[in-house]
Amino acid sequence: MLIFIGIITAGFVFELGKNALKIDSRQSNNYFYKSKKFINMFTEHK
Repeated sequence: MLIFIGIITAGFVFELGKNALKIDSRQSNNYFYKSKKFINMFTEHK
């Protein structure tokens, strides 16, 4: 059982290191939304 938990943990660390598992925090989501809104402001008003 302990070996299984170790393998699962190592897999998670490896995937997080590769950025395959992107865990977004509320701050980064908020930043993404604001920057998307900012870009749309320029692209829509031509």
